[in-house]
Amino acid sequence: GLVVLISEADSENVPFRVAANPAAQDVGVRANDLVTGVSAAVGGRGGGKADLAQGSGKDPAGIDAALAAVRAELARG
Repeated sequence: GLVVLISEADSENVPFRVAANPAAQDVGVRANDLVTGVSAAVGGRGGGKADLAQGSGKDPAGIDAALAAVRAELARG
């Protein structure tokens, strides 16, 4: 299981969280790897561990691109 949460808290704050359970990690899905693409898309920073990573950005217009980055990363694995 994988959970990706991205929220447009306001026009200048885009918090995000990614969680990957042990089954997802067993097939190579790492929350911290996914956060890299999300943070780039929304103009922010983030980090964490394989099971849980988080961050925040400043560009809500990048939310769709952030989700597309997650899908692309999953398709590669």
